[in-house]
Parts: sequence; C-alpha cells; structure tokens
Amino acid sequence: MKLTQGICIIAALGATYAQAATIKETSVFASVLNYSDEDYDGLTDYQKFIGYQQTWDTGHTLHPEVSIEASNDSVYYIRGGMRVYWNNFSFAFGPGYYHQGNGPDLGGHIQFKSNIRYNLTPKWHIGIYHLSNAGLKSYNPGADGIAIGYNFSAK
Repeated sequence: MKLTQGICIIAALGATYAQAATIKETSVFASVLNYSDEDYDGLTDYQKFIGYQQTWDTGHTLHPEVSIEASNDSVYYIRGGMRVYWNNFSFAFGPGYYHQGNGPDLGGHIQFKSNIRYNLTPKWHIGIYHLSNAGLKSYNPGADGIAIGYNFSAK
C-alpha cells in the first residue's frame, strides 16, 4: 500500500510541477492491449482502450505527462511519467495504477508503461507499448499494445 501511495504522490508532484510549464501536447488515443498467455484462462486475448494524455513543455529534454485510459470491461490505467522527443519519435516511461476490473490480472495494481511513438503527421501518431509490474510481484506476465492517437495541440 505504501508503494502505491508513493507512486501517486510522485505523479501528483510531477503534474504540479508541470502546471508551471506550457502544454506541449494534448492528445486522445485508442489502443489494443495484447495479453496472449496461457495464464489468462477464459479471457479474450486483447483489451481495447480509449485514453487521454497531457504532456508539458519544460524547456528541457524530459517532459512530464499524465494519462488515463479505460476499457469497456471496467479496466482502467492512470499513469504519470516522462516523455522525450527525438525527430518524429518520442519515448515515454512511467509508473501507474492499474485497475483490473473484468480484464487480465497483470500481477498487481502498480504497472510501469514504456512506449515508443512515431508522428505520422503533426497531429497523428502511432505507437507500441509494454505494461509490466517490473518484478515487484512474483507474478509478472506483462502485456504489449499498439495505439493510434490524435494531438489536439499540434499546429
């Protein structure tokens, strides 16, 4: 429980710091999370999500961001993290809170998301990502996903 509270505090501090910066990106996305594994008996092998992401420009290399995504199976994931931009690519990593709902057991509420994204245009991007509890629990199946998003703040 203390680890969950600590991660929530870190995410809140990151978001508070980010409020002093300008918005770099506001986007919505749709994704499909694949968790094909024999441990997921009786569940479909993928989960569809819609989400929202806010990234701030700090004037430095690391840009804080927060995101929330949800599925129609009462699964949701709330994350705080950092993003780095390089040419048409961006890379992000951060901890988050995973609520299983009627979806897969990923080995606990704390899940780390890492992703790589490519900007097709200034407004549209595609990407791949991975969710994992990073070995915090003995059960750590992980899951991989693909996403497409639209950036409202791009010019």
